Amino acid sequence: MAKVFESPQDVVRVFLDQYDREFYEGMEEIDIFFRMKTQLPVEFGYAFTNGYLKRLILPRNKLKVIPDSICCISSLEKLNLFDNEVQNLPKEIGNLTNLKVLNCFANELQILPASFTNLCLLRKLNLSHNKLYSL
Repeated sequence: MAKVFESPQDVVRVFLDQYDREFYEGMEEIDIFFRMKTQLPVEFGYAFTNGYLKRLILPRNKLKVIPDSICCISSLEKLNLFDNEVQNLPKEIGNLTNLKVLNCFANELQILPASFTNLCLLRKLNLSHNKLYSL
């Protein structure tokens, strides 16, 4: 089951509202594209600690910041940040130990956090068109 959201306000309203928990219980994929301004709500990841969310697709937004709370989604297998303006991945990205696919194509990344080495299941990684100066 996938749901497309049109604004960050929709995400907050639906996912963080205690009365709508049944709506996202069991959701495996979320696609949010072409709508965001510069950031997701700080609490975003905390809404998905139920162990169901596997794919978070956030392409072609203007995201500059990925909230640390994303690193609490331990079930996440695919994170797509294609064509945003992300400058840094969260320090605790290595907590996503089930992550198999990470697409950071066309962002502003300059460095990867040390915890990146904990992504042992990672099979597909795209860091092209960033500003990385070392790995």
